[in-house]
Amino acid sequence: RKRETMTLLPKVGLGCLLLGLFLAPLLGGAPAGAQYRADDVLGAIRLLILVGAMLTPLRPAPGKFGTLARGAAGLAALFTVLSLLVHSKFLTAPMLLFAMLPAATEWVCFAALFAVAGSLGEKERGWATNTILASGGLAALLTLAESLGQAQPGYRAQGPFFSPNFAAGFLGLCVPLALERVRAGEKLAAKLGFGLLAAALLAAVAATGSRSALVIVAVGAGVSIVLSALQTKSNAPLIRLGATLGAGLVLAVLIGFAVGPKPLAARAAGAGGEQSAQFRTWTWKGTFAMAKESPLLGEGPGTFPYRYPRHALVGTTGLAHSSYLQLAAEQGAPALIFTLVALGLALLGGVKTQPALVGAVLIGAARSLFDSEWSILGDALPFWAVAGMLSGLPSPPAPLPAAKEGRNPPLPATKERLGKRGQGEMVKMFLLAPFALLALPPIRASWPPTATALVAARKFDEALAIEPSGGIAYRAGKATGDVRYFEKGREIDPTNFQNLRALAESYEASGRKTDAEKTWRELAEKAEGPVGTVRAIPETTDINPAYAFEALGEHEKAAQVIERYSQTALAYQMQEFALAKDASVVLQRREDLKVLYGKALDRRGLPPTDSRRTETLSRLDGMWKPG
Repeated sequence: RKRETMTLLPKVGLGCLLLGLFLAPLLGGAPAGAQYRADDVLGAIRLLILVGAMLTPLRPAPGKFGTLARGAAGLAALFTVLSLLVHSKFLTAPMLLFAMLPAATEWVCFAALFAVAGSLGEKERGWATNTILASGGLAALLTLAESLGQAQPGYRAQGPFFSPNFAAGFLGLCVPLALERVRAGEKLAAKLGFGLLAAALLAAVAATGSRSALVIVAVGAGVSIVLSALQTKSNAPLIRLGATLGAGLVLAVLIGFAVGPKPLAARAAGAGGEQSAQFRTWTWKGTFAMAKESPLLGEGPGTFPYRYPRHALVGTTGLAHSSYLQLAAEQGAPALIFTLVALGLALLGGVKTQPALVGAVLIGAARSLFDSEWSILGDALPFWAVAGMLSGLPSPPAPLPAAKEGRNPPLPATKERLGKRGQGEMVKMFLLAPFALLALPPIRASWPPTATALVAARKFDEALAIEPSGGIAYRAGKATGDVRYFEKGREIDPTNFQNLRALAESYEASGRKTDAEKTWRELAEKAEGPVGTVRAIPETTDINPAYAFEALGEHEKAAQVIERYSQTALAYQMQEFALAKDASVVLQRREDLKVLYGKALDRRGLPPTDSRRTETLSRLDGMWKPG
């Protein structure tokens, strides 16, 4: 019975790991502690990974590359934990603890998964790869179904993820793994099945409309094909895999472009109006400034949405659009350096033997240059699992003592059983257990305290102490009418137009005309500078500058803002309602805009029957409404 229990636990551990790898992409994931608020659900995924890592044996890493890579990943997690402890005053300060705890737990998950994945045997590695591919296949089907169900030109599907770019990152990482199954498959049915899977993955990447992802995936898949050919020292695999990739690309083009909304073609046609590259460049500059301010331990894991706004040069964002810069800003330069060392050593160790894994890691690492994919569990867990498998070759399990006379062999003595490997297992469990407890959904639901409950109880000062964000300051100001909260919001998030407008209106209501005019001027100047003109989603229009222009007597500019808003695409109109979480708020906003628009045109001397007025008001009336 003891022997059966000992062999059962590693199987349970592996099952937890595989279940976590399967579910994470299908849940999509959200940044730990960020405004997307899905942390209680994701806590269960973190718990699966931590429990799986504790129960799965950690065998010695093969070769010096694997050992050093595992150590570097552990040091990156160590600096993350140090950042958490220092910035929370060793868990005694509640400020941002709700964000730092899950983010630090995730990096412990990544390091543990990296180490354990490098310990898996050949059969277990195959199971892990197939699990990632199964999740990728379902995510691809969901993405393609969403794309085909939309008639709007240029619609970018996102599947189970909250952003098309993150969907593209996970789907792209799966492509080399599927192509390798085509090459290695012995049966024609298996080759065809994995070939169709690779084509569906490529088509789904196209349906997300991510141009950089499609290029990166093509390069990463090409690298894996070349390495595979060099490994066999024959041109036959290169030709065969080249033909497979070509057929897959053709099929992907047919699925992704001949049917559906053709998002890539639409984006290419409107490339002149896109600002994603500019927005990323400005955001990277602000994030670099944030990282320079706290080079050793950063500002705290998971705190980017709350610490970055005062460094922002354009509109604020919850993510840095670069995993590397965000890691340096949140956890410090040492954590970034050790992470890069771990990935570099993993690539060196597996470049000659694991071409598919090399291609997948290159795709994930390149995608992380342009998006914060390590902040999203659906992207990060598959990436670190693949990188871990790349860091080491399968190690066979230690043989059990031979049986004598048909009887079960005796178990080793306790001291013998707890040798170096056994002691290592105990240390691993000791290190991971506290984070497994923190990942438990009941604990995560009740501790640490969050600002949401405090705002509901009208304890606004306590809420701001826990979550010093512009959003909490704005809600406190609207609930109390106290101008001090709006002033605090401007200090925390100086690029938040909504808060600046509320501050100016509060000054006006209290008779502080000079302060009101100064604030309106600040809002108008920012609206005409990079903050207002370089936006993450230029298809949307911030209506708050219209009120500033009207207050300053610039009636034509106010009217133009409202006219642009009236032309918002359907997808972004629906997104506006989703973000507001209250349809009446959006509907009232539109009624207020109609009044403001009428005043602006009246003051410009345009008659009520002017076609410009009637067309804009008609568009505002005809905008999408729930139900």
